[in-house]
Order: sequence, then structure tokens, then C-alpha cells
Amino acid sequence: MKKLLIISIAICLLFIPATGAVVISEPSEGSGGSYGVAVPLPAICTNLGFETGDLTGWTVISGGSNAKVATCASDNVQPHEGSRLYETAAESSCTSGASGTEDQRTSEIKSDTFTLPQNTNEFRAWITAGRSSNLKLNLYLASDNSLLADFNGADNPTWYLRTQNVANYAGQEVYMKIIDTDTGGWGHIVVDDIHFVDSAGNRLSCGEAPPTAPISGEFNCRDGIDNDEDELVDCMDEDCADVCELQDELTDLQEQVQGLSERADEADSLLDKIISFIKKLPRGLSKLFEE
Repeated sequence: MKKLLIISIAICLLFIPATGAVVISEPSEGSGGSYGVAVPLPAICTNLGFETGDLTGWTVISGGSNAKVATCASDNVQPHEGSRLYETAAESSCTSGASGTEDQRTSEIKSDTFTLPQNTNEFRAWITAGRSSNLKLNLYLASDNSLLADFNGADNPTWYLRTQNVANYAGQEVYMKIIDTDTGGWGHIVVDDIHFVDSAGNRLSCGEAPPTAPISGEFNCRDGIDNDEDELVDCMDEDCADVCELQDELTDLQEQVQGLSERADEADSLLDKIISFIKKLPRGLSKLFEE
């Protein structure tokens, strides 16, 4: 039974890479930072009020020339906030209503995928112009493309605040679409000031990248790079001392395991070494070694 245990452990050790990159998962005491394990930062939303003057943060799906970011819309509609809005008729004049030709124009744009702030309560946007079900500002859950909100206008040039509770989806990835497939009268939609609020009605910022966590310490101990710029590379850096010691022990054990069948009389001693090695391994062994 003891020999069977030795063989089982030996097989496991053989499949652990001895020369791969080592990534430390925790910072050293007092370092004040991370050793650089990749933690995905939340995707961010950008240009929800179209203040860049273009479609930065959005992708044109269809009808790119049929809609535009503008400083005004037909019937003298002015931006609800800032100096820009988005309208789907590519109107030539802001002082009169959209023409029949302009109302016939169709288009679709899609926002970049982004993460709802953790304390999001409501999704809000100001909408005017057409109320057709073919004119929409929609919010979707990115994981399964399910519809979370569907906003449209009211067949008049008055701004209306549309709201939808999305608290259950806070922290999840979402995206938006502005869709115009209507070709009749009031066949366009105007959108501005898309935003999210918490339960107290405070606006939430999701348009700025979160601060980057500080990186200190040699966070990869086998890449040949001075990651923390202290002129000490890989195992020459004390940050790598514990991991490199384990790496050396592992290499030694693997070499012994390969000749195990030829050294059956050394099985007990080798088992003791293996057990001692396993006890030294920090929690999260799988995170220490990468291919």
C-alpha cells in the first residue's frame, strides 16, 4: 500500500512543470501591492452622452450614414445635457420637423460591453421623437443577450426620462443598442444622457477606468525579466526566494521519481521527501506553476 501511494504521488509530480513560469499570488508583507496576478478589471462604458461628438464607444451595425451625433435635432430639440445628442434621421435642419425621406432612414448601433457598477439601481435615459416599437434604446445582459430595458419616445419633440430597475444585474456585463427600423411618420428616435443611478438617485460613474492596482515585487519568477525594476531578475530577487526554493525541490524530486523503479530500496526515504515537499506547498498550488 505504501509503495502504491508513492507511485501515485510520483505520477502527480511528473505532470507538474518544473521549468514553467511561476506567478506569485500574494504580495510580500508590507509591499503595499499585488505581485501581478491577472485580475480582470471591469469593462467600462464610454460616451453615453455622445459628448465626444462621434460614436466613440459604439459600433455601427447598419445604416451608418442614416444617423448621427448632432448638436440639435428636428423640431428644435436641444441636447438634454451637454452639447451633443444622437438622432436617427440624419436631419438636415433643426428648425423644422423631419422630412418623410429622413423618417424613412433606418440604422442600428451597439455600445461596447461594460460592467454595471456594483451599486446600480436604475438604468436611465432621456428619449424624444418616435414611440414606435421599432424605435428603441435597449439594454441587454451580455451573458445571454436577454433584454433588460426597452425605451422609446412619445411621437413628440419633448424629452422624456425613461427608467428601468436593473439592481439584480449590478456587477454584470451589459451592452446597449439604439435601433431604428421604422420608416413611417415620427420614424426616428433621439437619445441623450444615458446613465445609471443608485437607490438614492445618485449618478454612478462607469465611464472612467478604475485605478490600476499597484504592482510591486517580482511577480513572475521564470520570465527572465526584472518585473519590479530593482535590478534583480527572477530567483536573484528575494521576492522569489520561497517559490524558487520550492521549484528547485520539485525539480530534484522529479529526477528521483524518474528512477524510482530502479531504486525500490530508497522508496521510504523518497516518500518522506515527497511528503515534506507537499507540506511546504502554499495554498493554491495550482496557481504557482503555469505552462
